[in-house]
Amino acid sequence: MSWQDLQISRPEALAAPRSQAHFAAQVVTALATTHLAHEHDYGETCLFWDDDFGGFVGRMVGGLRAGLALPALTWHVLDVSGARLASLPAHGRTLAEGMAWMQRQAALLGLGESVLTTSTDDLPEHPLAAGASFDASDVDGLSAFTAWTAAAWAALLPFAHKEPHAGPLRCWPHHFDCATLLNFDPEQDGAEARSVNVGFAIHLAGIAAPYFYVTAYPLPDAPALSALPALSHGHWQTEPWFGAILTADELPDAGRRQAVDVTLADAIAAGKTLIGASS
Repeated sequence: MSWQDLQISRPEALAAPRSQAHFAAQVVTALATTHLAHEHDYGETCLFWDDDFGGFVGRMVGGLRAGLALPALTWHVLDVSGARLASLPAHGRTLAEGMAWMQRQAALLGLGESVLTTSTDDLPEHPLAAGASFDASDVDGLSAFTAWTAAAWAALLPFAHKEPHAGPLRCWPHHFDCATLLNFDPEQDGAEARSVNVGFAIHLAGIAAPYFYVTAYPLPDAPALSALPALSHGHWQTEPWFGAILTADELPDAGRRQAVDVTLADAIAAGKTLIGASS
């Protein structure tokens, strides 16, 4: 799907498909969260978008990784080559059933009998968290969510590769946003390190539309905010959190990918200036 075909209107229609994918992804992240050593930034929990697979995949564990294919909303276990060793549609099944299935596959494939756990015990309230079954019947909605996620990942990946201070592009299972962190003080404690975060989210932090964002830390003071440069697309906001935001409905009718590239580059440059970081 091209950028021109991405769903711009009716962003509220993406909320339910996003929730289905968000909760289904917890089964994927559980495999690596359980079997890998804990990392200081919770990197063992993260997910990655894989175009060849067609969905989210987790970290590799003993030659295996879990995946969530979209828009089908199907769990998979993959080997190092990407071959699908086992599959289970989430539709009609509960989160607990998905976790139990993934745990059985892990045992059958040699990872041991450990009970799968996740690091996200405070997910948002939702019927799926209370035992409701997954519903993949909204094919259009899941397809639109999938198209936006794939397009956003492709747009963010070059920034993760070309920015000298950027970490890997990752999807975080708690907030279910995709981001790369530019850390300018890796030797400092996280609370002290200067950073710029570049990412994408759908229906998060009070914003219904799909949106790209750039945030800077530590938060700049008021005088710095008054001198923020204008963005070619999107806008700056200071409340409830500071950052540059480019929502789907702020994209131009033509040249949408270029608008994202330029806006993110300008916002990153401004963020670096605000925190006193060099390129």
